[in-house]
Amino acid sequence: MTSARLPESLAACFDWSTIRLVSGSFVDEALAQRFTDLLFEVDTSIGKAFVYLLAEHQSYNHLRMPLRMSGYMDRIWGRFDKQHPRGPVPPIIPLLIC
Repeated sequence: MTSARLPESLAACFDWSTIRLVSGSFVDEALAQRFTDLLFEVDTSIGKAFVYLLAEHQSYNHLRMPLRMSGYMDRIWGRFDKQHPRGPVPPIIPLLIC
């Protein structure tokens, strides 16, 4: 993964040498044929952050995609909260590829 698609000021906050793939998928099973997702964790200047990459395999842009992405992010934070019940919740940088 590179920082080519992130704003330069945001990408500069990341320590790209620490990026690692996190296991699991957050896409609804019913949509698994049309969506693929990857979650990465990376150290930043303010702590840990997630980069969530969602690839959409559809022939048109879905107008309700922001709601769907929000639901996936909620699942990520929910799982994080179960594993780390104290302390701050890391930000998620969502990236959608259509």
